[in-house]
Amino acid sequence: MGGLQNADYRISSMFHYQYNPRTLYRVSLFHQSSHLGDDYIIRNFITTATLRTQNYEQLDLTLYKKYECWNLYGVVGYNVSPNTVRERSLIQFGGDWIRPLANHADIALLVAMDVKIYEHNNYVPNV
Repeated sequence: MGGLQNADYRISSMFHYQYNPRTLYRVSLFHQSSHLGDDYIIRNFITTATLRTQNYEQLDLTLYKKYECWNLYGVVGYNVSPNTVRERSLIQFGGDWIRPLANHADIALLVAMDVKIYEHNNYVPNV
């Protein structure tokens, strides 16, 4: 099984609307696909369908807010694939705190967190 390859692809379309300098809205529709071992499947002439839980299309709505040193966001997503084994909904939120050093403006402290909660994972948070 030497040479087993994996390729992940994401193709997306996005629309951004900036309400004011501190508020941004985004709508995105994307196709996500993971092709683990496609080269192995092709080399061995495997013609039966394989389970592709990582291939799906999703619609996301994002709200991004900026407050001085804080950047916060929240996302709701819905898997719109007609033939999917994944569950449909996603909730994501997170943010970061950036504090430039007083005497070195190009160096900063950064603390960030991203939390994804998938229906597919029984709503157990991924932090």
